[in-house]
Amino acid sequence: MLGIPSTFCTSLFSWLNSRKAVYTSVVIYLCVVRLLRYRRVRRVDRNFVMTPTRAQEIMLVYYRYEFPWTSSKALGFALFKTYGIPTISKILNKTQQLTDKGKCGKRYMDTSLLIGAFMTCPMYGTNSGVDYPDNKADVDPRSAIAIARINWLHSQYPSISNDDFLYTLSVFIYEPVRWYKAYEWRELTELECQASFIFWAEIGRRMGIQNIPASYKEFLEWSEAYERDHMVPDDNNKVLAERTIELLIHKLPNMFKPFARILVSCLMEDRLRNAMLIPPPPALLKKTVHGIMGIRTFVIKHFFLPRIWPRLYLGRTPYFSPNQDKELPRLHSVYYENEPWYRPESRGLSKLAENIRVMLGLASVADFPGPHFQSKGYRFEELGPAGFSAAGHDQVMRQAEEIQGCPVVGPFSLGHTNFNNSNVNEKLV
Repeated sequence: MLGIPSTFCTSLFSWLNSRKAVYTSVVIYLCVVRLLRYRRVRRVDRNFVMTPTRAQEIMLVYYRYEFPWTSSKALGFALFKTYGIPTISKILNKTQQLTDKGKCGKRYMDTSLLIGAFMTCPMYGTNSGVDYPDNKADVDPRSAIAIARINWLHSQYPSISNDDFLYTLSVFIYEPVRWYKAYEWRELTELECQASFIFWAEIGRRMGIQNIPASYKEFLEWSEAYERDHMVPDDNNKVLAERTIELLIHKLPNMFKPFARILVSCLMEDRLRNAMLIPPPPALLKKTVHGIMGIRTFVIKHFFLPRIWPRLYLGRTPYFSPNQDKELPRLHSVYYENEPWYRPESRGLSKLAENIRVMLGLASVADFPGPHFQSKGYRFEELGPAGFSAAGHDQVMRQAEEIQGCPVVGPFSLGHTNFNNSNVNEKLV
């Protein structure tokens, strides 16, 4: 064929065909990503009564599947944002739970576990919209116990105003919405925003917060007005901000920490940064950070398939440590971001890897799970400052029963010392 060897032609056609197959595969993959990317939001049924339970179901889709990383950061930042209110930061500074290096990691983990419980576990109780199982012993009480424990802890600080509680409630609604719009591949739909409001408003009522606005828009306007009037510069804000940022970056080598602090400030709104007396970051760096986040958004939206497995906050089933000496069953945390509170001590290869890191000087024994991080596990009614860990249990359980409308029984009750771990795992998913 025109003097060209047949072997060369065969190789050329084979190469072209292979390139064509690759191009075709890439196009098909991108089409599949586009087809599936919005599948979950399209499947939401809009013909229903928006009960707190239905709102929770809608929220968990984007918390667990759509934006799990951003959701976690946004919730943490929502709590951080309240430290810009001097009346809040002053009380928190007095407790020393966030300013004492030995306490702030536990406080962060306890808060995460309590919030994770009422966000992900069924909301039994009046007007919740959830159906009780035939056997009340199968009711999962974790949400009710978590809320009751938070209420008991807050009752120890009677100087906290209702408006400060109300503002804290509002940032858990609106800060994630802001983060999704700024840093994710899509923003929330109007229905999802409404679901967030319905869910958190019910949480607020269960916490006894008064004067919750009647709509998403009204609450947003109230929250913005409260920020304008009360988020002002104060040394208490600065102390809390510095300690919290230090906790976030404590795993980094010391040489990178100054730069990391500046990066955190790039994510802060001007009013919050001014209230915390933090200098503004360089404009170019701020644009670079937001540009990188924009690239991440573009890549996820167009090149990543939707998440298959959910991000778990408490795990599909509770992890109970071996029940020895007739102690109450305890749970182990399934993840941590800063310090390994309530994680079981490592064994086998994991323990060997820890020992190697210690020998190489890359870590210390104190960095890993052990008694100093309460490796035996936790119980919801014990979470909170160490001085309160043994207090308020009966009151918490009584209020939890009032919230969910039935007795707390099974491994989460105070009188349950004998249990079958396999039965618990079958029921609590």
